[in-house]
Amino acid sequence: MNFFTSLVAIVEFVMKIVLDISYFQIERAGYGHHTTELLNTLLNYDRENEYILWGWSFSIDKKAVCKFARENVVIKLSKIPGFIKRFYFNKLKFPDVKYIVGDYDIFHSCEPLMPPIKNKKSIITIHDLAYKKFPNLFQSQVLKWDKIIAQNVYRTDSIIVPSEQTKNDVINAFKVPEDMVNAIYLPVDDKFYHSIDKLLIEKVKEKYKLLFPFILFVGTIEPRKNITVLIEAFEKLHKLKKLELHLVLVGKLGWYYKPILDRISKSSIKNKIHLLHYIPLDDLVAIYRLAEFLVYPSIYEGYGVPVLEAMASGTAVITSRSSSLIEIAGDSALFFEPSDSDKLRDAILNLCEDTNLKKNLINKGLERIKKFDRKTAAEKILSIYKRII
Repeated sequence: MNFFTSLVAIVEFVMKIVLDISYFQIERAGYGHHTTELLNTLLNYDRENEYILWGWSFSIDKKAVCKFARENVVIKLSKIPGFIKRFYFNKLKFPDVKYIVGDYDIFHSCEPLMPPIKNKKSIITIHDLAYKKFPNLFQSQVLKWDKIIAQNVYRTDSIIVPSEQTKNDVINAFKVPEDMVNAIYLPVDDKFYHSIDKLLIEKVKEKYKLLFPFILFVGTIEPRKNITVLIEAFEKLHKLKKLELHLVLVGKLGWYYKPILDRISKSSIKNKIHLLHYIPLDDLVAIYRLAEFLVYPSIYEGYGVPVLEAMASGTAVITSRSSSLIEIAGDSALFFEPSDSDKLRDAILNLCEDTNLKKNLINKGLERIKKFDRKTAAEKILSIYKRII
């Protein structure tokens, strides 16, 4: 076989990729958002290679996954509790996953954990290493994953991360070659970019009994999101100046959420703080448009999806000067140190009073979000597949 024939064979080779979409659940959070946008990106762009969408989860969103059905896609889902999957991945390590999913070329995990794999290529996803930097903000069971994650780092063929910040964290923590770790910016759902029907806006107002004006937080209700500092800043703002301003918190209850709820219940302005819990995507899109601006005070993030959602929605952003949030927001947000509630109070007041500043941040955000495009992300992922195969 001459060089030209070999080259043609490589070009025409159709890859068969298994995507572990176990986090594509009915109420999706961080890993779930990543999985959703990975599917939107790859399957709407690549019609040549073959994909097996495989997932074990009791809460898997079969109805939504089935919308990705097409000629080059096979769907294999099971409503199996997550702890069984964890046992198979991390403890049992038998049988080889090929006996469950069939033959394939690459196993692409949307998390840093992998099933037993022999003689096949693999990719893992590391969303952040916050648990290493701030172990006090995580459950003990998450910390126990570190040893398993390290094992997977050293046996996988490539690692995908959501930001340059996380790429540097992974390289420094695990001492792996730089070319093994690939930072890929996935976009947010297309609905955030498009105009919304006015009737839907009115329905959302009524459904959630929204009080105006309000500032918005979106994220899991847990210590890492730094919600108590946001509440403290919000209280200081109301002591400093009389404002008809409300705070709306949107997100699932996560680990160690009770102290946060207690903090809200003891607040002197608790009547102005509203917890909506998890809400469907269409409603969330509308709420971003209705908010005065987003405040995302997280202590540490590997990506910071709400910042992107806000920018795509034409909503101004205040976020903490930490981790990937600086990288993602660029010059399109106001920043404060995560522990400084006074600076956060001042930033909120500035955006409430300075309409030109707010418009400027919105325009910068709309321009910056163009950097997070689907075509570029798909091309980068496909290039990784081709390289490791």
